[in-house]
Amino acid sequence: MRGALLQHDLLLRACIETHGGRVFKTVGDAFCAVFASPRSAVAAVLTSQQWLPALALDAAGGRIPLRVRMALHAGTAEERDGDYFGPPVNRVARLLAIAHGGQVLLSLTAATLVRDLLPAGASLLPLGEHSLKDLASPESVAQLLHPDLPADFPPLRSLEKAGPKHNLPQPLTRLVGRATEVRDWTALIRGRSRRLFTLTGFGGLGKTRMALRLAEGLVPDFPDGVWWCNLEHATGTQDAVTAMVRGLGLSLQPSVDVREQLFHHLKDRNTLLVLDNLEQVADASMLLRDLLTQTERVVFLITSRRTMDLRGEMVLEVPTLPEAESASLFAERAAEYRTDFALDDQNRKDVRELCRRLEGVPLAIELAAARVAGMTPQQILARLTERFRLLQSRSPDLSERQRALRGAIDWSYQLLSEDEKQVFAQLAAFSGGFTLDDAEAVCEAFDVFESVMSLRRQSLLRSGSPHGAQGECFVMLESLRDYAAERLEEVEGARESGGSVRDRHARHFLSHAQEKLLLLRTPREPQALDELAQSDRNLRAALDWAASVGDGLLFAQLSLVAGSSLHRRGFVQSAVEIVQAGLEATLLQAESHPSTAARLMLERAGLHYDFKDSEACARLAGSARPLFELVGDERGIAHVENLLGQAAMTQRRFPEALHHYERAQQLFQAAGDAIGVAIAMNNRGLAERRDQSGSSAEVAARRERAGEHLHSALQLRRRLDDRRGLAETLNNLGVLAFEWGEFDRAWAHYQEALTFERQVGNRLGIGVAMANLGEVAGILGRATEGARLLAASERVLQELGSSDTPWVRGELEKLAPVAGWSIENLREIRTGLHALSIEECCDWAMEQGLHSGLWTDPQREARATA
Repeated sequence: MRGALLQHDLLLRACIETHGGRVFKTVGDAFCAVFASPRSAVAAVLTSQQWLPALALDAAGGRIPLRVRMALHAGTAEERDGDYFGPPVNRVARLLAIAHGGQVLLSLTAATLVRDLLPAGASLLPLGEHSLKDLASPESVAQLLHPDLPADFPPLRSLEKAGPKHNLPQPLTRLVGRATEVRDWTALIRGRSRRLFTLTGFGGLGKTRMALRLAEGLVPDFPDGVWWCNLEHATGTQDAVTAMVRGLGLSLQPSVDVREQLFHHLKDRNTLLVLDNLEQVADASMLLRDLLTQTERVVFLITSRRTMDLRGEMVLEVPTLPEAESASLFAERAAEYRTDFALDDQNRKDVRELCRRLEGVPLAIELAAARVAGMTPQQILARLTERFRLLQSRSPDLSERQRALRGAIDWSYQLLSEDEKQVFAQLAAFSGGFTLDDAEAVCEAFDVFESVMSLRRQSLLRSGSPHGAQGECFVMLESLRDYAAERLEEVEGARESGGSVRDRHARHFLSHAQEKLLLLRTPREPQALDELAQSDRNLRAALDWAASVGDGLLFAQLSLVAGSSLHRRGFVQSAVEIVQAGLEATLLQAESHPSTAARLMLERAGLHYDFKDSEACARLAGSARPLFELVGDERGIAHVENLLGQAAMTQRRFPEALHHYERAQQLFQAAGDAIGVAIAMNNRGLAERRDQSGSSAEVAARRERAGEHLHSALQLRRRLDDRRGLAETLNNLGVLAFEWGEFDRAWAHYQEALTFERQVGNRLGIGVAMANLGEVAGILGRATEGARLLAASERVLQELGSSDTPWVRGELEKLAPVAGWSIENLREIRTGLHALSIEECCDWAMEQGLHSGLWTDPQREARATA
């Protein structure tokens, strides 16, 4: 026996190592080995079983064969000091324990992995589910068959054989993220408030994987089992019924209708039926309705790219993955193709940007991760413009529609009606989001409304953020938009007729923006600004279209509204780029389109003033005047006068500035423009305040006049409910009070200004108001509040590229030590603030003052004073 065991050990070690395995432990005569691939493990097992008969023992009764039992399992184990630990090791040991000598058993995981990789002549024999010692869930066991191996063995030595409670397929990969959805949706299904739950979403979001994870957790809740039915190849209800019968493992009576047998079987069952890929089954809703009617306790969990529209249906929309989970998924899948891959400081930024561009779609992320075998994340990112060619796989364990991003979208597109296909293609013109009103204004089809709603139900559109007062906003993922753009090119022609859709889109959003800009400095300004913000990406898409077709006037008009929208919301640097491009497009034909050219000049002049370039401001404003005179636009001329006054005031030519402001006020009054009158009044007060020339008596007199002008402007703006203007005048009154040492009054004015700036979402105004408040807080001995306000202001103004940033930075660095902040503290605070939104920065800056009662209700106090 000793000699036989020695030969046994040598043979097994040789077979294992020859096939790339490694023996990591021996226990008595048992060998524990790991392999790099399932195929190698099967080859080692088969080879060793073929050679073992040669080691038979000689005995008095004849030769006794040396029979060795073997078991294979696959999973992720923990390695410590060359040994392995964890559930996969325990499971393979328990599986080995139920085998007989000479028998080779495989777990469901191992069997799934090697099914298509077996050596010639080998096959697998399913042996059903068996309960293994110390393991909570039963294992589905298979036996390796080969002509050289014995095939007949006694029953497995498992615990009492488990009754079949589910037929769930074993997933080959771990579900990454989704913890919140799994928790919440499991609780919903377990609570049984409904009996039909539909997991829906665009192809590639992981509906099937999510359904499987939910079903796994619900097995204990359904005494009659959880049954998985794959309907991928079903096209009609008869196919679907057959797939359900197969999934339930029913034995059918030939003379009885299959549908009736299915209903009879389910009638009194307390079971969960999972119907995967139901979207392409014709009349699926009617079949489900009948199933719900004929049963009492069956719960249905379905995956479908469209909802069933049945009463009692609960739709669970599978979301895209957030950034952190997307990056984790990429890293985990990439490690399957390159074992040394891990997120690090060199690739983390590229991986996150890649996942952002792929919009958190798991299929797209997994297909991109497969490319790390030959490319870096940076190289993958650079080639993402060719996403449909890049994102594809040849993996044989994926269905055809899962091997490429295009295939996943094709699957959905082919299920659409002709009208739906037409509208889907035309929606490629939109970028970012759109409302039903937008779609009906741009698309041409028999019933755009119904087509859009149907596309939403079929997950080709998603609900976006609210779109002002216009109702729900719809969003199309970029991958879908790229695909739709290809269909638009095919259906309507690349430039001419395709252009008709994009031309309607451009003119629609031009008109929309023009309407909203007219609402600025009115009570409806916050809502108008919100709707303009929602239109940003569509306006940029329209600009790109107008530039590509060489429509100079349309491009200029779009540049004016897009630039004005950005300017009013404080994105001054972005506004400069767009307005300048529009201005250059009209310079050579200004006389053909004088009004558009003049307004672009005016807008650009205002931006020059924001960046303290008074000469350029005056030059452009002066160039706009003759164009406004040509079209008889008195309001335009008034704005020119106002800007000329701004430029003169910046150059400290105060009498000249006052002359321009007075002239502007007269023109605004003549035009009946109360908002313009308030602007001129405010600026007259500003010029009087800034002029410090002459004797102290003259300065004091100008200060009195400044106060009168500013308070007149304030009263008018309160009547008009011009919140942007109120913030501006209150800020000026705050400066006036600050210069005269009235710091409490300055604080009150600045605080109310900040309130209005936040209401209208003026980022530049928010940054300036916080800086002013920080300066006052420092003087009042509130160093910590002051430093917080200045730090928040610096972050906001720096992002906007404001010329005030250096001054704020200097004030902060002077006040930070007084507040007890070290250089390291300040660095950490700056880093933290850059991770916050502007609103969050503002709240953080005000937090300490809110607790101390420093912040009050300035509007209420102002009304009481009035």
